[in-house]
Amino acid sequence: HPRVRRQRQMCIRDRYKALRNASSNFIARKDVKEYIKAKYQNKCCICGSREHLQIDHVVSVLQFAQKRLPYKDLNKEDNLALLCRSCNAAKEP
Repeated sequence: HPRVRRQRQMCIRDRYKALRNASSNFIARKDVKEYIKAKYQNKCCICGSREHLQIDHVVSVLQFAQKRLPYKDLNKEDNLALLCRSCNAAKEP
């Protein structure tokens, strides 16, 4: 039914926004940035570049919202990776 589908999409969108905000705040912390950069030796985990590095989620925030995965797992160490801007843009969503 279209109405139920629309409500479900709104719930996913709201959940996504909440997860994205919480995650962005966590990843912006200096201690988190330093830890992840040290873990990956300040290099992109895909190509090894040291330029334009970004912390990214292995399992995306959108997937967490859609699959209703536990929030506590979103920012776990094994779900955070260091990628250069090019590799991050090229990966599948």
